[in-house]
Amino acid sequence: MKKTRNSAFYKTGLIVLGLVVSSFLSFLLYFVYISNEISFRIEQLKANRPSVFYGSFPPLKRGDRFSQTQLETFFTDIGFRKTKSLEGIPEGEFAWELSNESNKSLLIHRSAFEGVGKGLEQLKVRVTFVVTDEGSLQVENLARFDNGEPISHLEFPPRTVSSFYAGRVRTQNPIALSDIPTSMRYAAIAIEDVHFLEHSGVSFRSILRALIKDIRAGKFVQGGSTTSQSGHHILASLVLQGSSLDLALHEGLVEVADRAGGVADGGRYPLIAL
Repeated sequence: MKKTRNSAFYKTGLIVLGLVVSSFLSFLLYFVYISNEISFRIEQLKANRPSVFYGSFPPLKRGDRFSQTQLETFFTDIGFRKTKSLEGIPEGEFAWELSNESNKSLLIHRSAFEGVGKGLEQLKVRVTFVVTDEGSLQVENLARFDNGEPISHLEFPPRTVSSFYAGRVRTQNPIALSDIPTSMRYAAIAIEDVHFLEHSGVSFRSILRALIKDIRAGKFVQGGSTTSQSGHHILASLVLQGSSLDLALHEGLVEVADRAGGVADGGRYPLIAL
């Protein structure tokens, strides 16, 4: 009887051990598969070239009429900035040069542009206007600033309206991390994840705090994801089509794996990488 009992216990132990090992191997294979899929998707997105949509603008030519407000609004809308300095006026800016009751003139510095079947050279132009009886400004002459050579019209570079990338129309303009002021980076950290520099990617304190608040409220009112987990959530959502629980589990697993594997600070702390 005792031998039979030990045999049953031994078999049960083997079954439990087999289940544990099988679960661990399944989990490990799942984790490796998802990580590879995310890496593949990231490389795929890097290789894709977005379709860019441009807005074109009519050229400025002799005989055109504007009010001063309309003209300044037009220049601002197509990407130029108004300045008061006439010395060394930089690209992408314009400034009024002469102003009296009968004549006005301005300088405008156009940037070079190459794309969408059009090439424009960098050009600084003086535009003179005649003030009409109605008070509007009529373009009288356009000439190169460097040598005074007259030109018939002034074309403007097309402006990016949006782009189609990764299956969506996007209006954001990507910029380099180095172009983001340090104060802005730390402001984002303070708002989104105040303990960002203290935890290793998963904040159990935040998870516990959110869990307690959700239990007290009887519904979901607060999340405990860190900035790093949110970043992984975005990446995982490109691959996983499962529930929010699947994504949350994957976020935590990736962060733990990152810590164990010694991920460089630039990878775990993208907001403060220099």
